[in-house]
Amino acid sequence: DNLYEALEGFDPKWERSAMDETLSVLIPLLRGEEKREALNLLFSVNPGAFIREGFHLPVVVDGVHRRGIGRQLERGGIASFPDKASGVKFKLRIDETDSGCYFSLWDLEEEQTIWTGRSGYEGESLIPVETAAEQILEKLFEPR
Repeated sequence: DNLYEALEGFDPKWERSAMDETLSVLIPLLRGEEKREALNLLFSVNPGAFIREGFHLPVVVDGVHRRGIGRQLERGGIASFPDKASGVKFKLRIDETDSGCYFSLWDLEEEQTIWTGRSGYEGESLIPVETAAEQILEKLFEPR
């Protein structure tokens, strides 16, 4: 309760590092939807904290992609949930086509795209699943 009160007192524009530190302490103590909501807030404050703390961002993973990419993403910091799971704010869409792997992060609450990216080929063949997942995770957790 005291940590929640502390979070309410922070100005998100000017006190991001204090919010980051408070959420990093709070999240391991939470469960279920409450934990997912705190993880969503941390992602908006500092996406890079997920790598530092070993947290997993709750997302819906959608699209047409090779088998194995989901496992690679889960190892790297994604917690995959079914569509419309409570407390899940983001959808990660991954589409692999003949011209490359396209990915985007969608904010389900705001109904808008947060970012998009693309990975391509190595020579004549599509990049390995591990490389595609690594590129997605780098984009996802880069500081903003």
